[in-house]
Amino acid sequence: MRIIKALYILPLGLMIVALACYAIPLPGSFPQPWASERNLFAALVTGSFGLGSMVLFALFAGHEVWRAACGFNSSLAGLGLSLRKTSFFARHYRGLFQDKLVEITLRPAYRLEPWRIEMTLQTSLNIYLAIGNHKPLLASRDCSPITAQNLQFEDLHIYAENEPAATHLLNNPKAYNPLQEFLNNLGGVTGWELYLEFDQIRVDVRTYHPLSEQVTGWIAALSEFAGTGESKKPH
Repeated sequence: MRIIKALYILPLGLMIVALACYAIPLPGSFPQPWASERNLFAALVTGSFGLGSMVLFALFAGHEVWRAACGFNSSLAGLGLSLRKTSFFARHYRGLFQDKLVEITLRPAYRLEPWRIEMTLQTSLNIYLAIGNHKPLLASRDCSPITAQNLQFEDLHIYAENEPAATHLLNNPKAYNPLQEFLNNLGGVTGWELYLEFDQIRVDVRTYHPLSEQVTGWIAALSEFAGTGESKKPH
């Protein structure tokens, strides 16, 4: 969010500098305020200010991305995940948590888009289920919408290939509790989708305030959810 705010400062600063170049009285041989002869002077000063501001903004944005990433490095290392690949556009983490393979990709905010956090957790739920807070859930186009009996899920969009199996899973208290913990830990998130894809759980989250504590909480909650779901599949 601090990067987004910085984007608004640049045009405002350019306007103030341009007006100052025309309005402020200057000594010596400078033209009078608001005179057309000041056009070249105003253009040179405003252009220099704009170029310098762009350089400073690039350094500031890079520092913000680096600062956020450092927090993730230490937090995810505590769960057994290590940084495997990094670039200006993404950071990839991979490791084992509670004997489950976890992979996370962090994509920094770009222009007006928020951060994007993609996570997969290996499991064997043998069910296809999609849950999200916004439509459409593109990966659920071949699934039917279902209504979970638990009222805490009433504001979510839920789709499944096998409605009886999905309802059984969502209404199982031991699976419901960690799933509710995951949902409660989505504060500040602008959009998210959760997919159960037979052999993995996949999460796609968009947020302007990426917090390493949230991500580690998601991993722990979904790992517990996967464990209870694996042990409680309907026959």
